Amino acid sequence: MSRGPESGGIIEQFTGYFSLEDLNLRDYEPRTAPLDVMLGHDRTVATQVVKQADVVMALYLLEGEINPEAIKESFNYYEPRTDHGSSLSPAMYGLVAARLGRMDKALAYFRRAGTLDLTNNMGNAAGGVHLAAMGGLWQQVIMGFAGVRAERNHLSLYPRLPGKWSRLGFKLFWRSQMLEIDITRNRTIRLKLEGSGEVPIGIFGRPVQELAGPGTFSSEWSGDDWSEFSATPVLTHHTGA
Repeated sequence: MSRGPESGGIIEQFTGYFSLEDLNLRDYEPRTAPLDVMLGHDRTVATQVVKQADVVMALYLLEGEINPEAIKESFNYYEPRTDHGSSLSPAMYGLVAARLGRMDKALAYFRRAGTLDLTNNMGNAAGGVHLAAMGGLWQQVIMGFAGVRAERNHLSLYPRLPGKWSRLGFKLFWRSQMLEIDITRNRTIRLKLEGSGEVPIGIFGRPVQELAGPGTFSSEWSGDDWSEFSATPVLTHHTGA
């Protein structure tokens, strides 16, 4: 992938991609078949229409290697040009949309991925469920809405829950340590470490913290950002004499 001089911060799908015909997918809506079925393979590959989340998948996998502005610009460019002819595509778009704070789009893609087999919108539900798409749906929830990043030597997270989601809870297993995470929308992140030992974890974009388990830690939403994790006091109950 490259960045052409005419593209600003947009990552080019491949050399020469920007010189292809810029077809408007909206001109072919509504439709029930992928565009390459409607127009034919040769016609479709001569346009900027892409089948699935190629560059956008890279924005997720290589987030730390890409300028944040390039991530935003690339998502905005490819989103209206993607046909989602693959069942893997909607969840990846939803994941990146959530990380960008584009919650309406993130939730729309989440619903699209979640109903993929229920509505048979790929036309092949009789052959069985799309297991890889289900995995992508899980990734959108955990890596997108919860904002979890599994880096080489640490974890980080930055939750952005959709407007009607008040709470999200899940468990992760990280290098022999069980983490229980409970997110209350725009209020708190509660992190419980069940085992002993330190876990390098923090809020995305802030310094990594070494949290020692077993113990419970919390981060508070200020209205603009999440605070660093701090230990949550253990409440004890006393009975009267």
